[in-house]
Amino acid sequence: MSPARWFDVPRLFAFALTAVFIFHFAGFVDHAYPSLVDDHDIIAPLGSATTAPLADVLKDLKDTDDFQALSAAGNAERFRPAHYPLKSLQIYFFGSNFRIWYIATFAMYVATATVLFSLLYRRFGLAVAGLFAVLYLGHRAWSDILPRLGPVEIDCILIGTVLIWLCWHWIDEGKRWLILLAAPVALLYGAAKEPNSVFLLAIGGLLVVCAALVQNRRMAIAGAIQMVCGAIVMAVLLKTTPSAQSSIISPGNGLTIYLRQWHHDPTAWMTIVLLATLAIAEVQRKAGALDIGRRELAALLIATLSIEALRFTIFYLSFTATYDGYIDAISTRYGYPIFVMTSVVAAILLGRLSLLGAGLVRRRITVLALACAFALTMVNQGLFARKTLVSRDAWQTFNVSAEMAVQKVAAWMKEKRLAGDNPQLVVTGPSLEWEPRLSLIMFFRHRMPDTPVYFDPKQPSLKPAVYLSMSIRYGGHPMPAKLDPANCIDAHVDTKPYQSNICQTSLTVTKPD
Repeated sequence: MSPARWFDVPRLFAFALTAVFIFHFAGFVDHAYPSLVDDHDIIAPLGSATTAPLADVLKDLKDTDDFQALSAAGNAERFRPAHYPLKSLQIYFFGSNFRIWYIATFAMYVATATVLFSLLYRRFGLAVAGLFAVLYLGHRAWSDILPRLGPVEIDCILIGTVLIWLCWHWIDEGKRWLILLAAPVALLYGAAKEPNSVFLLAIGGLLVVCAALVQNRRMAIAGAIQMVCGAIVMAVLLKTTPSAQSSIISPGNGLTIYLRQWHHDPTAWMTIVLLATLAIAEVQRKAGALDIGRRELAALLIATLSIEALRFTIFYLSFTATYDGYIDAISTRYGYPIFVMTSVVAAILLGRLSLLGAGLVRRRITVLALACAFALTMVNQGLFARKTLVSRDAWQTFNVSAEMAVQKVAAWMKEKRLAGDNPQLVVTGPSLEWEPRLSLIMFFRHRMPDTPVYFDPKQPSLKPAVYLSMSIRYGGHPMPAKLDPANCIDAHVDTKPYQSNICQTSLTVTKPD
C-alpha cells in the first residue's frame, strides 16, 4: 500500500474513531461479561457450554416465542423476523465469548460511521463530513445502544447503513445491481423491527418528492422501491401482529409528547439552523450569489422539515413503549433514526449550498459547519454525549456486579459444602416477570449446571402462571416449602437496596435505572 493511501481521510477517520472507542469503551472488552438485560438470548441455546452446534442454534431459533406463536396461532406479539436469524448467526460464531461480541459490535459501529463519513466527505469535503460525524456520534440515543449487546437497533444501524450506501451509489452511478440489491436489503431492514416499515415508507416518500422537484429519475426509483418494500412489510406486520393495530393512538398524543420533549434533544437546534440557512440561501439566490434553482431549494426545505416529521413519528410509534411518553424516546435506542437523519440531511444541505455557492458563500458555509460541530462538541464536552458516558459506567458496573455475584455465590456454596452442609441457592427480584431475575437464573444454570437454582413462586406477578412456567424454562425450580435460612443464599437483582426475608445470607445486583 502506497504511503498516500495511509493518509486517505476516511481511513484516518476510521483509525481515529477506533482510538476513541478504545479509550471510552475498552472496559467492556477487558471485563467482557454478559448483561442481565438482553443477553439471556445469547446464553439460552448454549446451556452450560461455551458454544453450541448448528442444530442447537437452529432449534433455539425455531423455538423463539414469536415464531412459535406465529406457527400455533398465526400471529405473534412482536414482529422481528429478520433480527432473530442474525442473532442466531452471531451466537453460532461467537458463542459465550463476550469479548468477541463486544469487539465485533464496536467494529461495526466504526465501520458504519466511516462508510457514511466517506460518502459525505468525497462529495462535500472535510468540514461537512466532520459536522456529520459530530451530529451522528454526539446524540444521546447512543446512551441506550453503545453499552449494550441486545438492542435490535444494532442490526437496524448496520442494515440501514448498507441500504444508504446502495441507494447513494445507485443515484450516483446508475449500476443496476445496486438497486436490485437495495430491494432485499430494504425488506431485511423493514423486517428487523416493528417501526421500520413506517420509516421505509417515510424515507421512500421523501426521496420520491425530492426526486420530482429536482427531476432525478434514479432518486425516484430508489424512493419507490423503499416505499414498496415498506408497504409489503407493513402488510405482513398488520396481518401477523395484532398488537401493532391495538397500539394505534390519536395523533394528538404524539403531538403533545413532541411539544413537551422537543427541547430535551441537544441536537434539535440543528433544524432551526438549517431553516435559517435556507432562508439566507433564498436571499443569496435572488442576489445571484448562489447558483441554485428554486426547486432544489424546495427539496432541501422538505428534507429539513422531514427531520421534525421523523421526530414526531418516533414519539408517536413509541408512545406505548415509553409509558405514554413518560420516557423521552429520542434519548433512548428508539431515537436512533433521528441522529442518522439529522446528521445526513444537515451534511447534504450544507454540502450542496457550499458546492453551488460562490467563493464567499462557500467559505461561510464551511465556517457554519465548523461552528455547529464545535458547539455540539462543547455541549457534550467531547465527541459523545455526557449521558452516553454516564450510561456506559452504569451498565459496565451492572455487568461486573452480576459476574461478581456469580463468583461470590459459587465460593459461598463451595465453603458450605466443604463444611458438610447442603447449601441452597435462591434467585429473587421485584417480580416474577422481571427480565434480570429470569436472566440471573439462566446465568447460574450456565455457570453452575450442577447446582439447583430456586425461585420464590409467591413473588408478585401480573401473570403468575406464565412467568412461573418461564422461570422453570429458564432453569429455575420452585422453592421448597421448608428452607433453612442459615443454609441458603438469596441472590437478588433490583434497582434499590434489598434485605432478604428468605435467607440469612444475601447479595444484591443493582440494575441502573
